[in-house]
Amino acid sequence: MGLIQNSVTWATPKQSLESISQAVEQYLQNNYHASGDFEYQMSTLDQRLKLPLCNNPLEIFTPYSALKTGRNSLGIRCSGKKKWTIYTSVLIKTYRDVLVLAQPIQRGEILTSNHLRTINRELSQLRSGYIENPQQIINKQANRNLSTGTVINLRHFSVPKLIKKGDRVKITHSSPYFQISMNGIAMKDGKKGENITVKNINSQRIVQATVIKPGQVTVF
Repeated sequence: MGLIQNSVTWATPKQSLESISQAVEQYLQNNYHASGDFEYQMSTLDQRLKLPLCNNPLEIFTPYSALKTGRNSLGIRCSGKKKWTIYTSVLIKTYRDVLVLAQPIQRGEILTSNHLRTINRELSQLRSGYIENPQQIINKQANRNLSTGTVINLRHFSVPKLIKKGDRVKITHSSPYFQISMNGIAMKDGKKGENITVKNINSQRIVQATVIKPGQVTVF
């Protein structure tokens, strides 16, 4: 903790350390807005501090950035007749309900609601990210094997491949006047909405087509 003194004359009465801690607590309650529960731990103030009693309410400020989960620097300032400023730090822990795996999942497997449960976790420990809304990942495909209890993040899953290279597919084309379809072979994997190359079995022509669903692509 650093200490800046500005024209301080040491005299009684002194500012109690308890009053400083209370001012910090009130500041956090008023200024840290978390959607989940939170707790904080303030660094211990030096018991040797002998600060003049401030005749104005103490001012608490963040010298570097807005309050966030994790460690924060705080300034405590007296702007009264006997000015002083000290600095300390506070560790904020925020807790949210996040999604974890209720059962293991294998690479390539499609995630369902049965795979999921929620658990209350402290966010600063989740450096790889987390997910709260199951709709972000339901029906997506696991990118690797994951064990029970894994805190899920977006890198764990991706949009599933509806078509794989070598699959036989139906190639469709429609207009206001007609609709045609032909058989083809996918030349690469494809997810819904992706453009892939497809070979027309009859003509051997290679075309670009958009994946619609498993076994079906369309050309425009």
